[in-house]
Amino acid sequence: VPITANFSFGNACVNESLVFEDLSGVVPDESVDSWTWDFGEPSSGANNISTDQSPSHSYTTAGTFDVTLAVGHASGCTVSIVKTVSIEEPPSINFAEPLLNCL
Repeated sequence: VPITANFSFGNACVNESLVFEDLSGVVPDESVDSWTWDFGEPSSGANNISTDQSPSHSYTTAGTFDVTLAVGHASGCTVSIVKTVSIEEPPSINFAEPLLNCL
């Protein structure tokens, strides 16, 4: 197999852009010529799939999602990898109204 699939990602909350970085490897003098990402969020419609090398995706709900990257080589060989992404709700901040004591 002339290629291996791999990628990395950071952290994100709901409705924040999460960048996925392609780290796929190839043997010398070879190259990956196609990328297909499935972000594991079918409710995002057409945005659930990307063919960019290192795309971003904004998840609309909190939870865990299985992200699949399939990479292809000119020989017709395709390999894939699945990693789980955890998306959290944004933190909520509640400030109490200050008490005013006027003399």
